[in-house]
Amino acid sequence: MTRRLQAIMAGLLALVWTMAFVPVLAQSQPTGQLRVAYFSPDGPNVDVYIDGVRMLSSIVYKTVGTYQTLPVGDHKVDFRTAGADPGTAAIASATATLTPGSYRTVAAAGKAADLSAVVFNDGFTTPMQGKAQVRAIHFAPEVPAVDIAVKGGPIIFPSVGFDAASSYSSVASGSYDLEFRTAGSDQVLLTARGVTFKAGTVESLAGIGGAGRPIEVVQIEDAAAASASGGASTGMGGMAEPELLRSGGLLQTVLAVGLLAALLWVVRRRAA
Repeated sequence: MTRRLQAIMAGLLALVWTMAFVPVLAQSQPTGQLRVAYFSPDGPNVDVYIDGVRMLSSIVYKTVGTYQTLPVGDHKVDFRTAGADPGTAAIASATATLTPGSYRTVAAAGKAADLSAVVFNDGFTTPMQGKAQVRAIHFAPEVPAVDIAVKGGPIIFPSVGFDAASSYSSVASGSYDLEFRTAGSDQVLLTARGVTFKAGTVESLAGIGGAGRPIEVVQIEDAAAASASGGASTGMGGMAEPELLRSGGLLQTVLAVGLLAALLWVVRRRAA
C-alpha cells in the first residue's frame, strides 16, 4: 500500500470517526423540561407552537401536556386559534427560559377576550417519606384571590390570585376536604371534598372554570413518585429540537456509512 493511499485512508477514517461522534456531542448538551396547558373556559380550541413549529393541534379546555426534554435557553410558546395560519398573530404567547434540569409549564388562561400566557416554575424538592409536594394555581378568571384551607383546620395556601401559583408545600398523604375562601375572610366560595394526596407525588391543585363553566378543582400531576424516579415523566412527542437532533444524527450515520463504502471501494480498486 502506497503512502498516498495510507494518507487517504487515515483521513477518511478520521472523518468517519468525527461524523459518528457529532450526534453524541449534540445529545449531551444540557436540557430542561417544558410542557403546555390550556385553561380558557370560553376560549376556542387552539394550536400550540414551540419556537415557530406547531406541536399540538386543536387542544381543548383543561388540556395539560406532558413534559418534553428541550435544550437549555429561551423557547417561545404561541397559542393560536385552531386551524389559523401560522403567520397570524398568536392569541397568547410567552417565552420560557430553561436552565439545566429545570421544569417549566406555559399555561394559557383567562377569558377568550383577555387570554394570556404565563410561565410557571415547576421546580420541586423530593417529597419526604409519607408526604407530597403540593402547590395551588388559580385559573378561574371570575373568582377573586383565595385562601385554601383544610376544612376545620389551617390555611395551607394563603392569598392565591388569578393566573398565579403558590410555592410548593409539604402535605401529609391522605384525603382532605378543602375550603376555598375569599382571601382574608371566612367566606367559603367552594368546598372540594375528598381531595387525595399520594405520598411521593408532586402536583398542582388548580381552581378552574367561570364564563359559563362550573367552578371546580383539578389535580395536575407535576411529577409522579419523584422520590423513586428523581423527576417527572416526559412525553408529548414531536417537539422541534429533539426531532432536529434525531434527524441530524441519522444524517451523520448515513454519511459515515457512505464514507466507509467509498474507502472500501478505493482499497479494492488499488488492490486490483
